This record gives sequence, structure tokens and C-alpha cells, in this order.
Amino acid sequence: DSGSRNSGNYEIMYRNWESRAESNYNSLMSASSSPSTYTAQKRSFNEAQQEMRKIRTEAAQHGVTISQSKWETATVSVSGGEGLNVHKKGTHKK
Repeated sequence: DSGSRNSGNYEIMYRNWESRAESNYNSLMSASSSPSTYTAQKRSFNEAQQEMRKIRTEAAQHGVTISQSKWETATVSVSGGEGLNVHKKGTHKK
């Protein structure tokens, strides 16, 4: 059945981009990197998230439901001199 074959393809494509997003996120959160490396990794991370959204939307248009991954909506921010942080409440020490 072509519907189930397409369903599997969407899932495979989504999981592939999910893996890339997670890998880029982990690289961004690791030890300090140069500004140019950070920029390239952040761009790759954002691209992976955009592709994940695009695939889920296209799959839905074809009646295929893919559960949203936490990596599709994960955020990374840089805060003054402290390196990279994920938005978390209650983790700042004063």
C-alpha cells in the first residue's frame, strides 16, 4: 500500500532530521566553541528544526500523523559570558 509506504518514509525523514537536531544541540551545549563554529552549528540546528516542521506538515496533509519531537521546539541561547544555556527556570545562582 503506497499510503503506508509514504507514512514510513515521512517517519524516517523526520527521525533523520531529529537526529541531526539533537546532535547539533549537543554540540552547541558542549564545551566552548569559536564564534564561527557556534554560528554554523546554530544554523544547522535551525535548519533541522525547519525540516522537521516541514515534514510533519507535509505528512499531515497526506493523512500521516508524526508526533512532535522535543528537538523540533528546543531552544538554545547564549547568555553573557556564561556560555550556552537552555531556557530553564530556577537554575540561576545569584
